[in-house]
Amino acid sequence: MDEQPVQLIGETRVPIPATKEHPERVDYEYERKGTASIFMFTEPLSGFRQATARPRRTKYDWAHEVAYLLDTRYADNDRITLVCDNLNGHTKGAFYEAFPPEKACDYVRRIDLSTAVGSTSRNAS
Repeated sequence: MDEQPVQLIGETRVPIPATKEHPERVDYEYERKGTASIFMFTEPLSGFRQATARPRRTKYDWAHEVAYLLDTRYADNDRITLVCDNLNGHTKGAFYEAFPPEKACDYVRRIDLSTAVGSTSRNAS
């Protein structure tokens, strides 16, 4: 599981169509249309991939995305292992903020939360 913020942009000018002499020409000027967060869930060995977009990335959003998978794709599974990065919103406590205690407890019992290991920092030489 991972998520990524994206910037939503719109064109401010109509591109000039391609001709035999020139490829399509597009002005680099754009209008900002806001932001969104893309949530991606994958199972590399089975080929499963699901991406959803939400207006923001909060604990509430994360808990609802995971709950949706538990209620649909993994409805018949007693437990799942969820591998995600170590962001402050990726906690079992997020379920208790997003759902009533009984429902949150049901979700939390079904999740083994694992943190992805690795560094994205680069050594400066």
